[in-house]
Amino acid sequence: MKKMIDFELNRYNNHKESLVRITKKSYDMDFMLNEVDIDFASKITGKFGNEKTNQFLKAISYRIESILFHYNLLYNINPDMVEHIEDYNNPFTKEEISIRQNCLFDSIVFHTASLFDYFSCFIWYIIENKETANKCLWTSLSKSARNHQNLKNSKLGELIDSYDRAWICKLFDYRAELIHYKDDWANEIFDSEKQLIVVLSPISILKYFKFHKKVELQNKVLTINQISLWIIETSFDICIKITEEIKEYINLNRIRNDDVISFRNPSNPVDFKEIIDKFKNKNNI
Repeated sequence: MKKMIDFELNRYNNHKESLVRITKKSYDMDFMLNEVDIDFASKITGKFGNEKTNQFLKAISYRIESILFHYNLLYNINPDMVEHIEDYNNPFTKEEISIRQNCLFDSIVFHTASLFDYFSCFIWYIIENKETANKCLWTSLSKSARNHQNLKNSKLGELIDSYDRAWICKLFDYRAELIHYKDDWANEIFDSEKQLIVVLSPISILKYFKFHKKVELQNKVLTINQISLWIIETSFDICIKITEEIKEYINLNRIRNDDVISFRNPSNPVDFKEIIDKFKNKNNI
């Protein structure tokens, strides 16, 4: 199973549309993870109110909020969509704009990598139900996906391994470079047509994800806003795909025969009719 991570430059041309789409995905991810928590209790342990999973879910939600918070700070320093150009009055010099956006871009990378570490702890606890889960960071989980007897032979293990090779290990390597070896400064240009400062994407990250080999990006401007949105959305998409597979893994490895709680699908006509009938009976309609 080989996962390809694509980049569409035009996908992030409209900031508002992109942010709405990505924010919705953050809500979807949060909801799905809570579903996994309920499935775990219902099909594996038979006990609700697990403090350990609750701890991980809170940490994951916090990282998601931190990522979006830092992106909003980054964008608002130098918005690329100004309704009335005469109202555009950035209090920072172009050097200050670039430095501040670069600092926040680094924070987005750090928080996104941290999201995967907390996510891996949650996954390992679901798989092994062990208190040592808080020591299973992403690098440990990705190794387990290739070596752990049950995980490596599952679709979940294949998915973790595939996304690790295609995306997450590169993100972690890039984070390590920022922390330990070398800053990746963004340059800026002046858009004479819009009369705005445009901060470009940092350079090194383009090499990590092989952007320099993409023909469709040649001679086109890739901004720090666009690369930030791409990192965030791709990471959220990966978490959602893996979460979907965790649900399947729980189903295949369930211990309890009867669910303590089961979810209804409103799009299913039979489930929908039953939901409506229960609502009518409850409200004497």
